Amino acid sequence: MEAYEKWLKDIETLRLPRYEDLSNIPLYLDQILEYINDALGTLFVFDESILTQAMINNYVKQKAVPAPIKKRYDKEHMVYIIAITILKQIMNIQYITKGSEVILSTYGVEDGYNMFIDYVEESMRFTLGEIYGSKRQFKEHREDVLAIPLKAATLAFAGKIFADYSFKNLVMKQKDDE
Repeated sequence: MEAYEKWLKDIETLRLPRYEDLSNIPLYLDQILEYINDALGTLFVFDESILTQAMINNYVKQKAVPAPIKKRYDKEHMVYIIAITILKQIMNIQYITKGSEVILSTYGVEDGYNMFIDYVEESMRFTLGEIYGSKRQFKEHREDVLAIPLKAATLAFAGKIFADYSFKNLVMKQKDDE
C-alpha cells in the first residue's frame, strides 16, 4: 500500500488519547516528549520531532503551560502541551493560551480537552470526506459561543495538515519519478 493511502486509512481510524488515557503518574520531560510525539505521529507524519524540550521549556516560560512540579509533568500539563502542539500549526501561542484558559475554565480540564480531541478527530475525518467526496458530519457537541471557535480551529488545523501532507507527498513522488 502506498504511504499516502496508508496515511488516509490511519486518518479514518485516528484515535488520539482522551483525558482518561493520559498517564496518572507524573512524567519527566523526556517521557512526555516520547509520549506526545508518538501519540500525534499520525498527524505530523513528515515531522521527525513534533515536540522538543526547547518547545516545552518555551511554553512554560510564556506561561502557556503550568510549570512542572519537581521536574514532572502531570495530566493537566499533558492536556496543555497536546493542545498547543496541535493548535500552534494555525495560530499564535497568545491566542492558544487565552482560548485554552476560557475553554478549560468553562468546561473543565477533562471535558474541555476531550471535546477538543473529539473535534480534531472529527475534523480530520470530515476534511477527508470533503476532499474525497463522502460527507461526514460532526458528532453533536454543545454548539455555543465557545464551541464554535474550537470547531473552526480544528477544521482549519485539519485543512492545513491535509494540504501540507498532500503537497509534500506530491514533491516526494516527483523526486521518486525522476
